Amino acid sequence: MRHTSLLSNRPADEPVSHCIFYPGSKEVLTELPGFPQPLMHPATPTFRVATFPGKGMGLVSTRALKMGDLILTERPLIAAPQAMPIYRPKNCTDQEHLQRGLAELERHLMIALQRMRPASTAAYLALANSCKKEGLIVGIFLTNGLELAGLWPGVQGVGGNYSAVCKDISRLNHSCSPNTSTSFDLASLSYRLYAVRDIVAGEELTYQYTNVEVPASERRQVLKGYDFVCACAACKDAPASDVRRYHPSFRRSPLPRAHRNIVFRRRSCRQMPRTHCADRGGGFGTHHIARQSHSGVDVRAHLPLRCQRSE
Repeated sequence: MRHTSLLSNRPADEPVSHCIFYPGSKEVLTELPGFPQPLMHPATPTFRVATFPGKGMGLVSTRALKMGDLILTERPLIAAPQAMPIYRPKNCTDQEHLQRGLAELERHLMIALQRMRPASTAAYLALANSCKKEGLIVGIFLTNGLELAGLWPGVQGVGGNYSAVCKDISRLNHSCSPNTSTSFDLASLSYRLYAVRDIVAGEELTYQYTNVEVPASERRQVLKGYDFVCACAACKDAPASDVRRYHPSFRRSPLPRAHRNIVFRRRSCRQMPRTHCADRGGGFGTHHIARQSHSGVDVRAHLPLRCQRSE
């Protein structure tokens, strides 16, 4: 594994991403023409961090936003593999192998935190931890990880082999009817958060942690891993919402043509199903693609899902 602080020569107020890479991943970035491209920011501030009763910290809009508006652009604080390459001794059980993988992940995360800028380390440690039994450092990573695809040399398709944690985007709370989504831009090494519908000033910005097309009962099972019970409008009226989500009109992309490349990314929590989900028809995904296999232990035990808006 290789530790590298990408963009460490940038100004003090510009984020530096500490990455724990497999060989070849750094070159995927540095060989991109013009890397790193400058960050693209909204013309005026769009959000602030706020406290929400029963939810903890989250983001709230500070002005009205239109569908497709850019809300924020952010480089990750840290990125690390979703699977740790460790040797499995003979007669080692699955649980023992998982714990060895978590210990290896913790070792690398500790090295990363020691090398990060103090402000970045403090921002990481201030994030929520829904996996307390795994410890503070690993628990924060498992709780707040976002899928990061496109950095695995030779691996094609939608599979993401890294998870990344961000200062602000990782604070987004879940909704089964989210009003935001992200895309990741390799050339600038940044996530971009967009509005997927009109948002009024003072409204909480929300994001989907799991596949919101499945019935509410299945969503609740996945969300247990985040240690909360969703109380969004869709879950309060689950029977009616489930019927609407299976209606063909739900699969139509509500985004303008110029914004239909926005990716619906879900958190890379280890409780998620062991499949990737890629949308082939402009709605939430139904086409499952098997994961690319490789050596190592998946420290999340399950893989994240991802859906993409397309033409």
